[in-house]
Amino acid sequence: MRDLQPLFDQTVAEVEAAYTRLGHRMGWRFLLTPRSTFIHGARVLLLSFHPGGDREYPEQSRASSDAGSAYDLESWGGSARGSSPLQVQVRAMLEAFGEPTGRTLSAYFVPFRAPDSASMTSARASRAFAIGLWARLLPEIDPSVVITLGEDTYSGVGEALGAPTREIRRPAGWGKLDIVLGQFGKRLVVRIPHLSQFKLMSRAEGRQAVADVAGRVASFRAGRDWTGEDAGMTPAAPLPPLAPATRTRLEKAALDNGFDRELAPVGCWLAFGSSHAPLDVWLGALATGHLAVALSRADVARGLTEHGRIALADPPAGVGDCLDVETVPDLNRLLRRAYQLARTLPHQLLHEFEQKAAGLPRATEAERLVVQRIGQDVFRAGLMEYWDGKCAITGLEVPELLRAGHIKPWAACESDAERLDVFNGLLLAPHLDAAFDRGLITFTEEGDLLVASSLPDAAAEVLGLDRRARLRCVAPGHTVFLRWHREHLFKGPARLARDA
Repeated sequence: MRDLQPLFDQTVAEVEAAYTRLGHRMGWRFLLTPRSTFIHGARVLLLSFHPGGDREYPEQSRASSDAGSAYDLESWGGSARGSSPLQVQVRAMLEAFGEPTGRTLSAYFVPFRAPDSASMTSARASRAFAIGLWARLLPEIDPSVVITLGEDTYSGVGEALGAPTREIRRPAGWGKLDIVLGQFGKRLVVRIPHLSQFKLMSRAEGRQAVADVAGRVASFRAGRDWTGEDAGMTPAAPLPPLAPATRTRLEKAALDNGFDRELAPVGCWLAFGSSHAPLDVWLGALATGHLAVALSRADVARGLTEHGRIALADPPAGVGDCLDVETVPDLNRLLRRAYQLARTLPHQLLHEFEQKAAGLPRATEAERLVVQRIGQDVFRAGLMEYWDGKCAITGLEVPELLRAGHIKPWAACESDAERLDVFNGLLLAPHLDAAFDRGLITFTEEGDLLVASSLPDAAAEVLGLDRRARLRCVAPGHTVFLRWHREHLFKGPARLARDA
């Protein structure tokens, strides 16, 4: 069983820093259950959107409720402990899913307190922070089922995980309300109408609706069809047997792109692992002649949307991120990119640094500089891997001319986890790196280039900054660091560059 205590500590530090940075004043809260439900992984995760109220409650701990589940132990709204309407509804719902509160990881999607989501301080930035946070946490905690209360929570989780491969709606037993089930790779996300407003478990129709959904969740866990005949979805087809020539091509593609460990096949799927990247892949051929790739990690699959489309194929049991590519060259590009991402996401650079720096003394300035140099070397190698050895803007592919720079500088980072986060870096040509480092350029959350008005027009033209440009890709993890750069280093205001 993995111990995620370091990840928990890092997450709490990030939430505390974001709370101050984004201007919140009413307190924050992360887990409603003991930290043990986080650090040992969880089969089921229950998410509410944000903690309510206009003040902080001293009896409610911020990071985690280590005495037990808040749904059991706390007094909410003047009710006796564990007897508020919401607490009663949540416990009854979890029991219908066969998951008592003591075994469920419960948390807030946006951990900052507000009377309601509309009046939340820095609402847009707070939601963006939460999306980036959970995009990193979900692959590590690795719950097979995520239950979300309310549409805001479900849509936020969807942005963290990417587009669902399957999604169905079921009656909630309350007027025209629906319960939504979406498969996001190997995870099933369930949207329940918020039980503080819609007390489904208090009426027979609602209890029956939740029981229907609980049965589908059980089918999903067992690797059976969970959508039902009335889902209106195009059924996923089983893979046909592989022709010998196709098998040879798939085996070669896997080996050529870093997947050098042949694993036991699953039906018509060939399976491969890697000696150098924490990722398994399954390869097969569709009846259409296209090729199918299933991946063991949802965070890697999310980074491959430009390399393949969702495949209508039944993946191996427990694996749901399945992509469709047309040709063997397309497959090679996808596998190469998957290998690169697996070596850098989400905390691989930190793990590598900790291994290389373990036991090194840090008492003197000279010794600390040696450790820092190790970290910077690991960081540069990771950025070269993530950006495929090319400038993040121009595509320049000369390693000697590329600079691996931090978005939030090394000295400003609050932990090694921030310093070694691959999303806290850009691989840039020298003139772009220098301009970015000095705050003369920055980027929007969509990756568009912004140029400081203080940079003379003639200089911008010489540097090629007078024309619109953008980062080749922006992941959710980049947004929090790019925001920090705009707020702390960029010498705005910005001026718009002209179209090329």
